Amino acid sequence: MDKDIARVKISLGQLSVEVEGPLAFVQSEWCWIKEKMPLSLEQAIVIPSGEQGIKPLAEMKMPETEIKKPSMAVPPLRDFFNEKSPKSHLEKVTTFAYYLKTYKDTLEVSEEEIRPLYNEVGVRKPKHIGQALTDAKNKFGWLASGSKPKYYSITDAGDNLVKLDLPKKSQAIIKK
Repeated sequence: MDKDIARVKISLGQLSVEVEGPLAFVQSEWCWIKEKMPLSLEQAIVIPSGEQGIKPLAEMKMPETEIKKPSMAVPPLRDFFNEKSPKSHLEKVTTFAYYLKTYKDTLEVSEEEIRPLYNEVGVRKPKHIGQALTDAKNKFGWLASGSKPKYYSITDAGDNLVKLDLPKKSQAIIKK
């Protein structure tokens, strides 16, 4: 097989994904798969190009030239939170999930990751943070169930809320 051609096959139960082509293409697809698929890395297997047999994905290392996200300045959480000005606890936990995903590469959050963020931004915590996470998922679809119980990932609707809808535009009242 050509040296510049790479092949990766990931199998998890009945799901199987295989990517073959130029190394740069395979690396970019590998990054996309890792980001989008909630894989249990211990269970998935990879068949690297030019090798016999299979290896657990956790043992598989892509070359150091793996495509990285462009680095962006990470705003302080308090500044980001104040800029977005979420009002309800459902908006707040969604804003925290967005911040963690966007700036800290944390794809799934639980109550344990969210709790200290309330202290960091200096606002009161809800009585039950877990309930706020569940409600953000069930009532508005801003969060989705994660790969483990009581873990959540932000959805496109949650991304849109934080990126486009917050802060809420209050309607100006015109006094005559």
